[in-house]
Amino acid sequence: ADPVARQSSRLTAVGQINGQVSYDPHFVRALLGPSPELAMLADLHGVSDVDTPAAHAAFDLASPLTYLTRDDPPVFTYYRYELGLTPPDGPGYVHNPKFGVALKERLDRLGIECVFRHMGDYVKDGPEATKKLAQQRGDREMLDFFLRHFDLTKRPK
Repeated sequence: ADPVARQSSRLTAVGQINGQVSYDPHFVRALLGPSPELAMLADLHGVSDVDTPAAHAAFDLASPLTYLTRDDPPVFTYYRYELGLTPPDGPGYVHNPKFGVALKERLDRLGIECVFRHMGDYVKDGPEATKKLAQQRGDREMLDFFLRHFDLTKRPK
């Protein structure tokens, strides 16, 4: 009789912007190369030695990539930086589009739809495409992704 109890908490689709898919400094270093920002990942986990079994276990527990399974929902991931470019004025290391590439590769192997976009996908069509317009295009594509995956015909009136 409870309408809330009849609702599923199962996710239908996932969207993320500038998402970091791992907090493992070893993974991040292998993906992006060395950086002083890696020290903050060790600090995040409260470890000084990143090569202990306890540190590796902590990294796995905190990394979203650890939890991917074949029954996960489709994902739209968008990075407001261009792939291959690290902007000098922003958090381009910890929110690098290469994280989206890694996520897409893993989801593709699991057979889960993953749409990966980055700023370069929206500004490549000419100089008139400003950063704001590119962000609007990315936001619109993510909204279209959600609308495609949400079954709006079953919504209560």
